[in-house]
Amino acid sequence: MATVRVIPTLAVETSARLPQRVLASVCLPVAVAMLRLLPLRTVLATAGAAAVLMRRHPTASAAAQLVAARDWAATWWPGRAACLETSLAAYLSAALAGYHAQWLLGCRLAPAACHAWTQTCMSALGEPTSPDSPLHATVTVGRQLTCEKPGER
Repeated sequence: MATVRVIPTLAVETSARLPQRVLASVCLPVAVAMLRLLPLRTVLATAGAAAVLMRRHPTASAAAQLVAARDWAATWWPGRAACLETSLAAYLSAALAGYHAQWLLGCRLAPAACHAWTQTCMSALGEPTSPDSPLHATVTVGRQLTCEKPGER
């Protein structure tokens, strides 16, 4: 008989509010246009410049709402909305909302795969964790993430 292990998770609101949906609906076409029309070095430089807008760390609820808004916008997108486009859209959404985040491009070695994702100081946004085949970041855009514990400063 198989045993089921229940892992406690943080209870957060996972539905996106209208402002986050509007922001994601604007950021997804911008991200797709940047990736289709500009050289990658220009996209990386532009995304790096967006780090100027980042002022605070997102709460777990705010991060979950960013992911839900990104996923909502991607379901209505008529074209390709894979990890590269959606992760850049999430990064731009976080930057415009004033949240610290990083945009990462990397790979997984076994099985071999390329991937792009956005992460905050808490974790990767909307990414399942796979301890058997971890992702290795090869390009990181954004400021170094340092999480302040309550009472530190």
